[in-house]
Formats: sequence, C-alpha cells, structure tokens
Amino acid sequence: MRLHRSFLTRAIVVLTAIAAPQSLRAGPKEDFAKLEDEMESAHEEFVSAHEAGGDAKPAADDRRLDILKKMDALADSANGLPDGAEIAVRTFLWSARFEMDREKLVSRFERIATYHSGSDSTLEAFEAVPYVYRLSATPETWTRSLRRIVDQTDKKEIKLGALRTEGLVQLDAGKPPAARAAFEEITRLGADADAVKLARGYLFEIEHLQIGMPAPDFTARTIDGKEISLKSLRGKVVLLDFWATWCGKCLTETSHLKAAAERFKDKPFVIVGVSLDDFKEMLVATIEQKGLPGLQIWDDTGRENPVGVLYNVQDLPQWYLIDADGVIRARNPFGEKLIPSVDSLFSQQPPRNENADH
Repeated sequence: MRLHRSFLTRAIVVLTAIAAPQSLRAGPKEDFAKLEDEMESAHEEFVSAHEAGGDAKPAADDRRLDILKKMDALADSANGLPDGAEIAVRTFLWSARFEMDREKLVSRFERIATYHSGSDSTLEAFEAVPYVYRLSATPETWTRSLRRIVDQTDKKEIKLGALRTEGLVQLDAGKPPAARAAFEEITRLGADADAVKLARGYLFEIEHLQIGMPAPDFTARTIDGKEISLKSLRGKVVLLDFWATWCGKCLTETSHLKAAAERFKDKPFVIVGVSLDDFKEMLVATIEQKGLPGLQIWDDTGRENPVGVLYNVQDLPQWYLIDADGVIRARNPFGEKLIPSVDSLFSQQPPRNENADH
C-alpha cells in the first residue's frame, strides 16, 4: 500500500512516534497523556513476555485493551472540546499501531469524521487508514467516512488528504474506477502542486500499471554502467524489484529473491533491481554483502529515479512480475508467493493478482 513520495515513512513514523507521548497539559489532554504512559508500559510488559517465550495473552486479559477502553471513554467525553480532535486521533492511532480491538477501528475513525473533520489532527489519522482499513468493516464503510470529511471541511489540505486516502483505499480494494474519481477530484481542486502531482501519478498507475497491461518500457543504466531496456529483456520473465538499502522490508525479502534466482537459474528469468539509494557506495556494499542476484539499476537521482517515477513507486519494496511478452502478471508477490508466481508463468498459468491479499 502506498501513500506519497516519502515511501510511507511518514505513516510509519506516525504509528511509532506515539510510543513517546507528547507533553500534554491540562484537563483531558493531561488525563490522556497519563493513559499513554500506561499504554506504553503495558506494551513493554507484553513485548517482554513474548521475548521471554511467553504466550500471547487472551484478548480479554490484555491490559492494553483496558487502557484503550479508557481512551475511548475520554475521547467520547472530549467530543466538541478543543482537545477532542487530538485525543480522538491518537486513540485511533494507538488502536491501529497494535491492531487492537479491530472491530472498533472503523468506529474510532467514524468518530473523527463526525466530530473533528475540520481539525488538522485528522491529517495524522489519514496516514494509518490504508494500513488498517481491511481489519475492520468493508472498504465502503471507510470511504463513506472519508467522503463525509471531504464534504464537511472547508480546509483544502484536509480535503486533499481525505481524497488521497479514499483513492488509495479504493485502489487497494481493487476498484480502479472509484480510485480514479477520487484522484481526478484532487486534480480539479488543483491548489497544491505536490498533491496534484501525486494524484496524476496514481492516475497513470490506474491506466498503465494494472495486471494484464503491458509494462511501460524504459532505458536505464546498471550499477556498472551498462545500458539496458525492459524491451531488451523480452522473452524472459522479469521481476522488477524497486528497493533501497535503507528499506528494512526490502532486505527481509533477500532470501526469497536468492531462492527464486537459484530455482529458475536454468529458465529465462531475470531479477532487475531498481535502487532508490542516494549513495552508490552503500548500495555496492549491500549487494556484495547480501549476495543479491540479478541486474541492478541505479543513478544519482536517488528517490527520484526516473524508472521509479515512471512506475509511480510510493512504497518500498515494490515488485512487478512481467511475463515473456512484457505484460504485468503480478504485483508484489512477496515472500513465499514469489516462486509459485514465477513458476505459474512458465506453466502458462497466469498468476493471481497479489494485491487482492492486502
């Protein structure tokens, strides 16, 4: 799932930064700060129990759930108060961070949409929605709340954020027409150049980067200076892997990439890595240390690598599995899904759309 050009790092920061409660003062905010201290302590106990080999506690006995209920009660009592929006948003983010009390995730977001649609704090909640919307209710329930925010607020930044999030949810839910409508609305509002650029990237993705579409051709140079194009690899199954050395999840996929390279070493199969690293030295060292297979594309544009921009890469890793005819057959077949997805192409059985599992 993607959010914006910072490759979701802002969203991850939002979900982890709440581990260090802000210095809140007076009234409900002070009470909420105490609950956040309690939540962090309870979570440390939970993590310690697991690290010591303890089993996960039943949900009913999880102290974090009791604290979350207190947060909910405080958020309800603060509706309409100056601090209410921040408390409601942070309650939602705590729930999202631990994926706790999943069935109430959507109702916590609905509280934000109903009472705090005009608050700048709502922008933080948008960052978590594409991660957690599948955990509670239907995509339509979430998008209705997002649409309510769009309709109720006059603040353009909030309106754009809600539309962007709606588009991402619809796209991830396999509804390109609905996603297109949301992104097109962003371009019509047109006040924020970055938001419009982002929306146009997703519109391109909807029109050109879906399963069954020809993969856009490109010409680039490998890390050792050789020029290659995607078209020149026609006749081979290509795994196009957008990654970076600073991306933890990218590095966890290394073993699967190496396993696939070994499994299909006698087949017309090639891995083409596109690094979004800023520094060549770190990239070369990581490739050598990890023994990464395949070709590696890099240039000094880093996160603005033209191939990454062409493929609207908003999150890392991002994979496209392309068949011998140059057609996209799967997106993000991570982990144990990779080898079966590649194998299905050699068996002349089109692989399934892996996006449906997210």
